[in-house]
Amino acid sequence: MNEYETPRQHREHLIDTFTEAYREKYDKGQQEHGGQLWKKDTTGFMLEEVLDFWSYAKVATDQRDEAIAILEVVMRGSNRTEPAALFVLVQRALDILRGTEQDNK
Repeated sequence: MNEYETPRQHREHLIDTFTEAYREKYDKGQQEHGGQLWKKDTTGFMLEEVLDFWSYAKVATDQRDEAIAILEVVMRGSNRTEPAALFVLVQRALDILRGTEQDNK
């Protein structure tokens, strides 16, 4: 888990990770789309990316909410639930958060 002593440290971490990710994404996009982005009409790309972003954000929010609900059940029932059943619930929450959830719920 990341812990920061100051807002400045947190800001610098965000800037550094964004810069690294942006460089990689930009270079990959240049290869995929033939380079010279500054000469292309990107309007269509923007609309597609907005729709993709909405999908990713909604799925991530739903997954987080489901994992929180599972963990809240675990916390409420931890005194009277079998350890094996608690393990299954915690494992399911972890799978959701890791993106490794299987269809067999």
